[in-house]
Amino acid sequence: MTSARARKARVAAMISILRRLGKDLLTLFWGADPAAPLPPLRRRWLRPLLVLAAAGLLALAAKYLQDTRHMSAPVAMALGAVTVLPLLVLWAKPLWAWRIAYVGLLVGSLGQTSGEAWPWNPVQVLVTIAVMVMVALREPPGVIFCSGVSVVLLVSFRVEPGNVAGVTVLIAVLLVLGEHIGRRRFQRAEVTPSERGEKMTWAPAWRARLAKLASVLRRLGWDLLTVLWGADPAQPLPPIKRWWIRLPLVLAGVGLYLEAAPELSNPVSMVLAFVTVLSLVVLWRKPLWAWRLAFAGLLIGGFGQTQEQAWPWNPVQTLAAIVILFVVALREPPGIIFWIGVSAALTVWIRSDNAAAATVLIAVLLVLGEQIGRRRRLQRALVVQSERGEIAEAREAILVERTRIARELHDVVAHSMSLVAVRAETAPYRLPGLPDPARDEFLALAATARDSLTELRRLLGVLRTEQTEPELTPQPDLSDLDDLVASARQAGMQVATAISGPSPSAATGLTTYRIVQEALSNAARHASGAPVEVTVTTTKRQTRVEVRNGPGAPAPSPQGTGHGLVGMRERVELLGGTLRTGPTDDGGFAVVATIPGGPR
Repeated sequence: MTSARARKARVAAMISILRRLGKDLLTLFWGADPAAPLPPLRRRWLRPLLVLAAAGLLALAAKYLQDTRHMSAPVAMALGAVTVLPLLVLWAKPLWAWRIAYVGLLVGSLGQTSGEAWPWNPVQVLVTIAVMVMVALREPPGVIFCSGVSVVLLVSFRVEPGNVAGVTVLIAVLLVLGEHIGRRRFQRAEVTPSERGEKMTWAPAWRARLAKLASVLRRLGWDLLTVLWGADPAQPLPPIKRWWIRLPLVLAGVGLYLEAAPELSNPVSMVLAFVTVLSLVVLWRKPLWAWRLAFAGLLIGGFGQTQEQAWPWNPVQTLAAIVILFVVALREPPGIIFWIGVSAALTVWIRSDNAAAATVLIAVLLVLGEQIGRRRRLQRALVVQSERGEIAEAREAILVERTRIARELHDVVAHSMSLVAVRAETAPYRLPGLPDPARDEFLALAATARDSLTELRRLLGVLRTEQTEPELTPQPDLSDLDDLVASARQAGMQVATAISGPSPSAATGLTTYRIVQEALSNAARHASGAPVEVTVTTTKRQTRVEVRNGPGAPAPSPQGTGHGLVGMRERVELLGGTLRTGPTDDGGFAVVATIPGGPR
């Protein structure tokens, strides 16, 4: 069933195409022109110039017909008018121009003699080419196809079989190229006859085109200056590590060149040998300089050509030039490649009898190298883009994970801390008859809970953003250490402090505060009731923080996970310092941090 339906669909599509081609064929010969009319020429002085050009072509066509066909002047003028008339209506009505040109081709072929291989005069051929290009630019594809088939059929009947293939290829190239350009330049839209007089689908932007042409010429001029004496725009490759390999290569190249050198004087041969080999030596780092040296060698070698020599350059020099051309095409911009190809082709045309084949070889090398180089650059760009995409995806995944952690912290920890703060603040009102020390303890506990909530909100803000925003509230530093110690003493800890030296930088002060905060928390959790000594010493070169506690009983709270020590170590290492933690000889615990950097 599926195959039968597919067969019916193909047959229906084929019938639709044939029906469409039939309508296009009718349109070609006597239908209305489907091309949208172009606006009239704004430059009025162009019209008489076109009329004069048409009159000149008419005179040339009539003169040709009189000389070759031996026609009378009136008949020759009439056929010449049919030949030139399509140019006058080509701008406004390209399809009518094609019909008149086709009639002229038919009339011209009827007057063909038996020994004449080509029945049409050169003016008629040029006019027909111009008409076909304009038709391909402005008409729909079906009309273009039918016009091309009609001309090919006429040519196949009136031209010798040996020339039919070449003419057919020329017609196909003109039509395909014109249709491709027209598809880009014109807006091919189905325009009804009522709209055809109103809708302008294309208007020539002469100023924009001239500006674009001037930009292209200016760019080519700069590229020519770059080829002659500018800096090499190619990105240099990394140098060869084993530089001593170059010396044997240079000597071998010079020997091969001298062995295959043409009949030049010995000093000239030595100069050519060193120039050729030197161009290969610098090719890795500076391809443009390599081409300049090779071009100079080609010029010098070409001047030594004798009359019997069809190719003035020896095989080593030719091979070096081929390699340099290919590498230049791989690594240089298109404008540089263009001028290098032009200079190489001119050198070959001036000094060689095999210029055509050499020019084709140069063009193939440059085009192939440029395509390969462009593909490699695109592949590298795709690799860089994919790496950037992977980095962006990793950042997105990290941000998503941080957002999830922030949500969990908010839902669990922040909620619990809020309950602690609320219960601590409301305890004196809910529990009447509390003694004053207990009331003060609850108030201190509520204040600590509120401070913890503030720190937690700051942490949640950092986790929810991809980049850390500037803090709106001041960060704690070494000056806030007294408040921290006072809060610990209110909790029942025995803390002794010794702070000496000037105030350190803001980053060092914040890290010092966090280290002491985490060390006091660990001492309260794991050595309850033990004395704690906090020593902070700041010198010109470093800040030393030491927190020691004696042996004590662990508090009835859950054991820690060790994240506090890891956080302290990360903070210290971020500033280039060191952290040492471990038990002491008397059974206590010590945290010693050394942070480089003097006072602020």
